[in-house]
Amino acid sequence: MIQSKKNIFLALASFFLIGFFILTILVIKGLFLPIDKYIDQTLPYSKSSFFYYSSRFIANLYLPLLGVITLLIFWFKRRKQRFEILMLLASFSGWTTAELLLKPIFEIQCPNTYYSNVITQKESFYIPLIQRLALQETCYPSGHTVSYIVFFGYLIFLTFLYIKKAWLKRTIITGLSFIILLVGPSRIYLHVHWFSDVIAAYLLGLAILIFLILFRIRHLEKSQL
Repeated sequence: MIQSKKNIFLALASFFLIGFFILTILVIKGLFLPIDKYIDQTLPYSKSSFFYYSSRFIANLYLPLLGVITLLIFWFKRRKQRFEILMLLASFSGWTTAELLLKPIFEIQCPNTYYSNVITQKESFYIPLIQRLALQETCYPSGHTVSYIVFFGYLIFLTFLYIKKAWLKRTIITGLSFIILLVGPSRIYLHVHWFSDVIAAYLLGLAILIFLILFRIRHLEKSQL
């Protein structure tokens, strides 16, 4: 029974990964560009709207990540769970895969709005070095989206494992799920990513997350033998 469930999850992860590769081929060949441009040009954009401020809030949630991971590392270290620390660090594989591996390979340009916002210092925190780096940024797949799916998704998995109180478990899972669901649309609304960047990020992020959880479950089963 357990093995059949693992096979289902493995098939699901493979499905997402294959979907990512198919979409990547379409994007590279330019077949998805008309859809991307249509959405980017027709999507309303107001810097005084609720959606703008909520999208900016979600975009900057990566800043508290260092605090979250630091607290969890200390907690696992206190419990002498070194493997959990390694797995927690591995949950940043979404960011490293998107930002350090795939973006330099594909070199797909962001929407013009992104670069214009960087030039006017709206996306660079008014720090010249960050601004220069941001102007060289490419966008496929969305690093924010991939990293949020893998990291916050793995936190949901840890919540299932370690949180016993039902109300607290539901609260954490609901909050983290909303972040995962909203991060992609927030990137599109801010016009810093194409629609295809975000769809690819969801496919890739879900694949990485499932593989990560399956690896963690396999280790858990071995430790109980």
